[in-house]
Amino acid sequence: MYQLWGDTYGSEINPGIIIRDVQIVYLSYAGSWGTAIDLYDARVCILNGLLLRGSPSTRYGTGISLQSCVNVRITECFIMSRAIGIDLEKANSSYRRGDNGCEDITIDNCTIFTVGTGIHFGQDAGYCDVDTTEIALSSSYAINEDSDGDGYHRFTGLYIDLDADFSGSHLIYLTCPGNSVNDCLIIDYYSSTYPTVNCIVFDSAAHGSEASHNVIRGCGGGGATGIYVLADYTRIQDNYFENTQGAGKDIYIAASANKTIVTGNHYDVDIDDDGSNTWIDTNSNILI
Repeated sequence: MYQLWGDTYGSEINPGIIIRDVQIVYLSYAGSWGTAIDLYDARVCILNGLLLRGSPSTRYGTGISLQSCVNVRITECFIMSRAIGIDLEKANSSYRRGDNGCEDITIDNCTIFTVGTGIHFGQDAGYCDVDTTEIALSSSYAINEDSDGDGYHRFTGLYIDLDADFSGSHLIYLTCPGNSVNDCLIIDYYSSTYPTVNCIVFDSAAHGSEASHNVIRGCGGGGATGIYVLADYTRIQDNYFENTQGAGKDIYIAASANKTIVTGNHYDVDIDDDGSNTWIDTNSNILI
């Protein structure tokens, strides 16, 4: 396994790291925190064409861990990891540069298989761009933020598919302001074990976010929701919903949300608004 870090004073360290066309099979004992690639306080790095395959017995295994890294590109990687595919965090104070987390991270054209979380945005994960990546999972989250900073993350062209035993409550859970989820395909997120799964959730802190041009197909019944909005100033535009089942909703605007814009969506069940000052364009939102 690779583990790369800087000194304790945050100087210009680890510039220009390139890891390309490497296969890592990390076989750790049950209960360990096995990680294939760890980058601490690294800058200007390229991770390309990697095959990272964790053992099912590695209970907390992570494919790629970035801690307080800047300007990192992760492209064309295949990651099979039990707990987390890609993890972005603020490093321990003895490693990190100043008081910063990750910044300017690009994840492009990757495939992630996990029973945990596909991509995790931890504390102070700065601007990140996730493109054309496939995430297949059976529990937990495809994308999960628990950041306390201003994320401004952009997700484009994701393909998210679940197995029949998915047991999580949300697929994409966003807590940072200014996020965008665009041009994504999310299919078959019905679960008999957890029928109320929500597809995209904008938490109350994710104000000023957007979901547009997404295809959400085959969501579950029993209260499942395609796009669930708790945040202010959210734009839900030009999305397509198909085969929503049971008592589910295509779009739900919660009471905590203010000034949500809902326009140009094709939906097949319901747009439910409990928010305040919501603008729902009745001409452009079409029931199919």
